[in-house]
Amino acid sequence: MSRGNEKTKMFASGGELMGATYDIYTFGDFEIKNGRDLITEGVKRYSKRWKLLQYLITYKERRITRDKLIMELDLNSNSDPEGALSALVYRLRSFLRKTRDGQNDVDFILTRGGTYTFNDNLDYWLDTEEFESLCSQIRNNIGQDADSIAEDFSRAINLYRGDYLEEIKTEEWVWTARNYYRNLLVNTLLDIDDFLREENRHDKLWELYDQVHRLVRFDERLAIGSIKTLLEAGREGLARLKYEEIVNIFKENDYALPQKLKELGLLLNNGERERRGDPSALIANLKERAETEGAFVCEPDTFIKLYELEKRRVVRYSNPRHLVHLRLKGEASDEDLKEQGDNLMNILENHLRAGDVVCRWNSRHFIILLINISHQVREKVVERIKNSFLACCNPPDWLEFKSGFFDL
Repeated sequence: MSRGNEKTKMFASGGELMGATYDIYTFGDFEIKNGRDLITEGVKRYSKRWKLLQYLITYKERRITRDKLIMELDLNSNSDPEGALSALVYRLRSFLRKTRDGQNDVDFILTRGGTYTFNDNLDYWLDTEEFESLCSQIRNNIGQDADSIAEDFSRAINLYRGDYLEEIKTEEWVWTARNYYRNLLVNTLLDIDDFLREENRHDKLWELYDQVHRLVRFDERLAIGSIKTLLEAGREGLARLKYEEIVNIFKENDYALPQKLKELGLLLNNGERERRGDPSALIANLKERAETEGAFVCEPDTFIKLYELEKRRVVRYSNPRHLVHLRLKGEASDEDLKEQGDNLMNILENHLRAGDVVCRWNSRHFIILLINISHQVREKVVERIKNSFLACCNPPDWLEFKSGFFDL
């Protein structure tokens, strides 16, 4: 039988998923493991016999008639549909029996009268059962410890490796289950949204929104929730950047932008115009900036606009332009990362030219736009930055300084 409760305890404590004879994964790629062995490796998972097993797992609470399976597996065109189904069941049972030495009596499929059903008495672990259990646990614990709720939901995200049976693109029978699990993921996040906001965990909430939004791309509730979270966290620049990213995703896939997202875009633009105020102040600020030395430091949304502008200039002018990606690697607290990031920003501002552009993308990542230098010089620039950082800031042993280069 399913070991859902036992597995939940192991998973929650950070232990390895083990203990059941079979581990069945249905989120993303369909996989079945027998201990450490992947028994679905190298087999045609798109074949009818695997679709037979996937169908029975999807509707494991039901007894499925032979006529229903013949229709769903498109066996009607066979000269002998009944015989074709019997042959599929036999071949699948035979293959699965061979995957467990000394336990040839174990069957995934039970025959009851004129129906087939998944063997719920099998010693198995199923990712959907684990996922449902975690989501239920999270909802029941709302109002208690915010860190535990966030940690449990992170585990739920890790289980949800992609849409349910993602590789099955056209089978209508899978859509109901796929939508159910997708909505369960999104709705659980929405359920904990208010609580994490009240606990002032905006950064963690944004992280969860961002992870789920990468899995479920066209859900306006996720888009709106993530942008509002960024605004409440005081990260207005990143909120506008996220909004532009979402708009582009909808456009690239020929989806109409939902009205609520349009209204949120107007709110962001109005807030930006109000924040700017009298343009004379902006002009004075630009004049002052033109007289200063050192790199131009900006938010991610401004950096992207400047990058796009420079990319256009490359078409007309041959002056080389380079992107540099700097990364701080290592396990550390948020406070330690902020301190080291502040130190690196100070080095960047003072060791780059006035024509260069610097963006602190987040606590670990920094992007630099270098203008009108050669490939050899750009590497020397980064080496000078690294040496200055090591000499002046005396970074801890856990910190690694990584860099990458990209041409426009």
